[in-house]
Amino acid sequence: LVQMLNVDTPNILNTLHLRHQEGSIYSNVGANSILISVNPYRWLDIYGTPLMREHYEAFGTKQLEPHVFGIAAEAYKALCVHGVSQSIVTSGESGSGKTENTKQIFRFLAEIACSRSGEENGGVMQQVLINSNP
Repeated sequence: LVQMLNVDTPNILNTLHLRHQEGSIYSNVGANSILISVNPYRWLDIYGTPLMREHYEAFGTKQLEPHVFGIAAEAYKALCVHGVSQSIVTSGESGSGKTENTKQIFRFLAEIACSRSGEENGGVMQQVLINSNP
């Protein structure tokens, strides 16, 4: 969306529709701090541990496709670097995928925190974070 020449509602909706049709449900707005997610209403195999690690390790070194893991990585790195609390706001209508995106953020944070602490397979920390989401 950042590369659009005409930024207006019809063009934004058309771009999101085209990206959704090709399986790209995430789109960045601005400098990676806002992510638009369009619910595909089906499971996509885009949430594996290798992709989590790729987003965590790529911080500031290469441009990756927009993804909820990118937002989570930005927040986690800012927390670690600046020591200031971070917030991720998820907004949308009923059925838009807010809960699923939140679960994926918790999975990402648990995986990264556990890998840094040396716990195997996410361990207890992962279960605590995942179970904290309603």
